[in-house]
Amino acid sequence: MTTQAIQIADRRSPFKRALAGVISTGGSPEEMGLIRDMAALIVELSGKYFGTSSEVMVEAARDGAMALVGEGLVIEAKESVKTDDLATALRGIGIRGACIRAIGLVKEGMIYPETPSSIMMRFFSQEAIFGWKTAHNYLLEMRADAISIEREKVVLSWLFSHTATGRATYSVLRDENDIESSIKHIILLHCGIKHDIETEMIVSEKDPYSGFVRVSWAAYKKAQKRFNLLLVTMPLEVQTHFNTRGGTKWLEQVVIIEEKERTEQSITSAKP
Repeated sequence: MTTQAIQIADRRSPFKRALAGVISTGGSPEEMGLIRDMAALIVELSGKYFGTSSEVMVEAARDGAMALVGEGLVIEAKESVKTDDLATALRGIGIRGACIRAIGLVKEGMIYPETPSSIMMRFFSQEAIFGWKTAHNYLLEMRADAISIEREKVVLSWLFSHTATGRATYSVLRDENDIESSIKHIILLHCGIKHDIETEMIVSEKDPYSGFVRVSWAAYKKAQKRFNLLLVTMPLEVQTHFNTRGGTKWLEQVVIIEEKERTEQSITSAKP
């Protein structure tokens, strides 16, 4: 096989690679029930997502079915896209099993107000426009975001229970969708920094420090000491949230020392 032929083969979707691998080893898609199950899946997707009003819609459902099965096979093959691995996965779990794997990943990436249906439609769209790799990465990113949000919920819950400022702001922040801003708000108050949470959410391209909380040098040093003390009292799962965001330097990512005081401090630090 020439280099060009190999490159063409590499561009096949996971499902087509898997099917080619099954056939190349003497497997019969019909005897294995693959054709029957794929036809049933196409009908199901047509009814739920694409419709049956035109040939184009049915073809879109067919492409969506192949994308969904291919995604499940990649998951089953532990992210491998080698033909042999995908073929082994197809023999092992079949069309229905591959769908279960793919739908499981879709559900893992569900973040309010997203629904499995909205994620699925975006997956089909990504696959149709950009190819299976982009669609696969989209699902992985959605899952990563969902995991991150769940971790943020754990952090916020701990702050509500274990800090005075968390308890004081519970009734206001408990239904707030922007969890990260709520975490920031509670900790800054805990560290003695009063701020306007709504103003700081406004980011301007003209001001590189917009979105930061402006504080004096003295307020910053006091806040840093309080934050460090709070950090060591946190359980590991809560502490990890901040460790992945700079650890003890987390405050530097959300506050900015007033320009005049920052300049004076730099001069003072530079003196022998």
